Amino acid sequence: MKKTPNFIIIGAARSGTTSLFQYLDAHPQISMSPVKELNFFSRNIYETKGLSWYKRQFPCRKGTVVVGEASTSYTTYPVCS
Repeated sequence: MKKTPNFIIIGAARSGTTSLFQYLDAHPQISMSPVKELNFFSRNIYETKGLSWYKRQFPCRKGTVVVGEASTSYTTYPVCS
């Protein structure tokens, strides 16, 4: 089963976002994207891969209530490389 994210972790680099990502993913009712830093909204991935690609990045475990992702690049958008 796949769901669209309900929340996004946006934080500065080296500020604990990886730890938060891992703690949340360990919760039985929370599924995080398998890859941290999808950077979908801050890179040209949005134009090249499209929204359908983004939605496919969120496989959910049984019992999932909320789904999320974490990308620190969102804090610097639109001034990111």
